[in-house]
Parts: sequence; C-alpha cells; structure tokens
Amino acid sequence: MTITYETLFEILRREKNQDDLQKLDPKFFDELDEYVEEKNNSLNEKPRLDQFMEGYENEQNAIKIQLTNIRKIIRDIFDRRERKIMEMAINKAKTGSNIIDTSALLPQEKDFFNAQIKLISEFRYDVLEPVLTSQKPGSRALEDKLEQKDLNMAVKEENTELKKVKVTEAIPKFVGVDLEIYGPFSQHEEIELHPEIAEMLIKTNRAKVI
Repeated sequence: MTITYETLFEILRREKNQDDLQKLDPKFFDELDEYVEEKNNSLNEKPRLDQFMEGYENEQNAIKIQLTNIRKIIRDIFDRRERKIMEMAINKAKTGSNIIDTSALLPQEKDFFNAQIKLISEFRYDVLEPVLTSQKPGSRALEDKLEQKDLNMAVKEENTELKKVKVTEAIPKFVGVDLEIYGPFSQHEEIELHPEIAEMLIKTNRAKVI
C-alpha cells in the first residue's frame, strides 16, 4: 500500500461507515511512519536557489496545513480502530467465543487486543465473580485463579508434541493467553496438552503422567 493523503481519507471513511474493523496492509503503521517523516522532511527543506521566497513560503504553508490535516486523520483512524478493538476484547472476555473475527487486526493491534482480554477477564474475575458466587478472598476460587494465571503463561506452540496426562481433580474451563479454551476436564479423564500446561497441572496435583 502506498500511503497518500487520499488513501488515508479513504481509510478513515471506511472506518467511519463500517462497524467492523477494516483490513489494512500489515505494514500500515510502518508505512505511515515513513509517510509522516517524508512530509516533515519536506517542511524542513531549504529553498532552492532558483526559487522565489514568496513561492517557497506558500509551498511551506501548504505543507503545514496538509500535515496538520494528516495528523487529524491519523488520530481519527487510530481512535476508531482502538474503540472497535476494545469492543472485540470485551465480547471475547465475556463470551470466550472463538467466532470473533480477528483477521483485520494489525500486528501491533493483536498485542493490544490480547492484553485487553487478559485485563478485562481478570477484572471480571476479581470483581464480578465474587459477587455472583458469594466467594470471598482466601477461598478455593482465589487459589484456582492464581493457578490459572500460571497456566495462562504456558502458551500453546505449534508443532509441539503433546503430553498425555490423567486428570486427578476436576478442572474448570479456562482461557490461555493464546486465546485457546481449555477444559473443563473431569476427574479420571485422560487428555493431551501442551507439555508446559501438562506440567503445571501435574505440579498443582490436578493431573498425573500416564
């Protein structure tokens, strides 16, 4: 994608008119940075020897105005995408659904999206769940939460050989930072998991090696 004033305006128009996050080139932010830097360099260029001062000043003023407008458009695009990503993260944290389309997320936005899911999930667990279940700090629920945080750190990697274990204590459903849903698992159930997650279950006496 070649960034121009016109393409930025078109991107903003689509983000305004569509509820869903719009797909952009994966290198959009990098190219945007280069585009703004190029405009800034044009603004700092010294006049040519054959250029009249009045013409130079008019050209510089035109670039200043355009640069101001460009920054406004970029900020508007960013704000609108940010709000959409927050809505996606809230829906994901509330429902645990895997049908939420994340294909339009840019690499930098994926990190933001995952971080918001984790933050929202922890907030709901800390504040909402105790109210709904009447469980207080210090209960088994709190211990489960701490163990779940450890489990979430064990990110499932592709092409990793799974480890087979037997569940020794019922395990409630939980979501890893890779957004994969694990469980629920019943007692005596035999399952195959990522080695790091399996080891964590073994260490917490929730499972044993078969």
